[in-house]
Amino acid sequence: MIFYEKNISGRDKELEEYTRQIVAGSLLNESVRGLIEVLFRHYCEKNFEPFSIILLDGMAEKIETILREEKRSTDILVKIDGMENRYALVCLETKVEGGFFFAQRLMRRFKTAFVEDIYMVVADIRDDDYDAMEILCTISDMMEETKKKKKKGEVILHSFR
Repeated sequence: MIFYEKNISGRDKELEEYTRQIVAGSLLNESVRGLIEVLFRHYCEKNFEPFSIILLDGMAEKIETILREEKRSTDILVKIDGMENRYALVCLETKVEGGFFFAQRLMRRFKTAFVEDIYMVVADIRDDDYDAMEILCTISDMMEETKKKKKKGEVILHSFR
C-alpha cells in the first residue's frame, strides 16, 4: 500500500506534483499489471484476442455507478485510487477500436448525467508485442498529459499494434 500526502503546500509544488504522478502510475501498475499479464499468458495458449483498457479519472460520485451500469458482463472494472476516483475498465475481445467507440458512448452517458469533470484514455491492444509495464506506463503518462492540458470530456486513444 502506498501512502502520500495529497496537499500541495506551494513550498515544493513541482516536486509534489511529480510525486503525485509517480504514485498514480504506481497505483495503476499495482492494480492492473497482474491482470494484463494473466491475459497475455492466457492468450499464449490460444489465439491472441485484442482488448482495450479504458482509464478514467474524475471527481464525480456517479462514475462507478455509471461504469457498472454500462460495462458488459465480460468487462473487468478495477478501482485504482479512491482519493482521485480513478478506474480502469478492461474490455476483453474488442473489435478494431471497439474500446474507443465504447469510451465515446461512456463519455456521452457521463455528460447526460451531468458528470463533466472526467478524463478518459483508451489503450487499444492489438497484439502481444508489448509488456504490461510498457502499456501501463504509456496510458498513465497519457492520463497525466491529458489532465495537464485540461482535456476533460474528451476521449484520448492510443493503439498498441
